[in-house]
Amino acid sequence: MQRDSIEKYFEFLNSIVTNVKTFKILKSTVFLLLYNLVESTVSNSLYLIHWSISEKNIRYDQLSHCLQKSYMEYFLKNQGFKNVNEIQKKKLIDFFDQYFRLEKHIVQFSYGNFVSISGNIDNKKVNEIGEIYGFKMDRGRREEELLFVKEMRNSLGHGNISFSECSKDIVIGELFRIKNEVVGYLECYLNTIENYINERRYLVCLDGE
Repeated sequence: MQRDSIEKYFEFLNSIVTNVKTFKILKSTVFLLLYNLVESTVSNSLYLIHWSISEKNIRYDQLSHCLQKSYMEYFLKNQGFKNVNEIQKKKLIDFFDQYFRLEKHIVQFSYGNFVSISGNIDNKKVNEIGEIYGFKMDRGRREEELLFVKEMRNSLGHGNISFSECSKDIVIGELFRIKNEVVGYLECYLNTIENYINERRYLVCLDGE
């Protein structure tokens, strides 16, 4: 479990005796570990949603309205209809919508091609994903920590800041607080996804629209 690895890393940070520069580098590594935990959590949750839909052989007309819309966008893109104008796009949507319903089309779609998450996960992105699938996250101050972790990770990953500079002004206690807030956000996110899957909120008859 990545979370267990992070907890052990923090125990290591809290006990290690080393020089100042090395300690700064070790502190900065926390942002890579935390972001990897965030991205893997979201990625695995989306895999479970898609597996739940595919495993039950859900038809297009059984999908919630928001997923029907998202699936249609996904389908048209994969069929090469990327540069059509709005009038043409509407005609295509109307045609395939009727076709899928008449043919009782079974949806099969990989989450990796359905939504892009690499390097971009913060609360705004989670909300965008929620609009695609039809779930909502509760708002809270943990959003700021999630954004901060993403920005620090991207700055390190793109070479915009060195590991020794990244966390030079961040004390170990603040890192613990950031870690706890991010883990708390992910726990809330996973509860949301668990309810979404268990209550089959991906189905039209349950989406409340």
